[in-house]
Amino acid sequence: MPKFHPLPVLIFLIFSIVLIAVASYVNQNAQNKNIKNFFHGSGNIFSPKENTEEKIAKLITNTIKSQSGRWAVYVKDLNRSQTYEINTQEIFPSASLYKLAVMYKTYDELENGRIQKDTSVSGNKTELDSTLQGLQNKEELNDREQEVISYNVSEALRLMITVSDNYSALTLAQYLGWQQIDGLMEKEGFANIDLVSQDSPTVSAKAVGDLLEKIYSNKAVSANASEEMKQLLFAQKINDRIPEYLPNYAKVGHKTGELDGVRHDAGIVYGKNSNYIFVFLTDTKDPIGATEQIAQLAKTFFEELERQ
Repeated sequence: MPKFHPLPVLIFLIFSIVLIAVASYVNQNAQNKNIKNFFHGSGNIFSPKENTEEKIAKLITNTIKSQSGRWAVYVKDLNRSQTYEINTQEIFPSASLYKLAVMYKTYDELENGRIQKDTSVSGNKTELDSTLQGLQNKEELNDREQEVISYNVSEALRLMITVSDNYSALTLAQYLGWQQIDGLMEKEGFANIDLVSQDSPTVSAKAVGDLLEKIYSNKAVSANASEEMKQLLFAQKINDRIPEYLPNYAKVGHKTGELDGVRHDAGIVYGKNSNYIFVFLTDTKDPIGATEQIAQLAKTFFEELERQ
């Protein structure tokens, strides 16, 4: 019969006891640490994280401070009713953003049966050019004095919004009456959209944002009128600003505006996680740079907002 040696068994037992003791010690320390963290916080284990609202607000402020000229930015998360803004009550030359007011008034007239979509609107080209300050040669003005430009209301709306055509906008505005359009803007709560005062037309970012939100909410004139206004905005052909760097899934209905030194864009943006109002107004000596900056800012804001 083989001889039994107790030493290996003893070594095994001692090793097992040591392992159990070590495991028990580690487990107890872990529990104590968890209890400590539970009552006293995690100390320096986790660094504080800046939330999206703070990040976007800081980004807007820092970016605008670094720009030359005047800037105003209005961003609203429509699902969360969270607004980010800077200089939104400042008054800027409207450029083609006044066409939003003309569109609004046109649908008000259509809704009330005072005009029809096939109603003809027209204007003397010389007078229109004079309004636009596009012709300076008096002989040329006289030669073209009798030339008339005419549209039906539906076509004028399409051209005015989707390609920012000036003649269609002016013929509509003159037909409807500048004072009447301005009066509707004031009645609807957009007093800073001014079409009749000295140096007008002028706008503020907040007023434009409020008008777009009313369209978005189907409260502009009527639900049907609001929907048609949205469809015109979504058919915009000038897309070098807000939509430029947004992902393909984003849907943007917007209106641009530009004059010498002025670059604007304002629109409704549909994302995956929320929908937004973006308004950018600029008056700067670097309009080309402002165009690119608007596009970059829209991309940055959109990405941050979509992360929420």
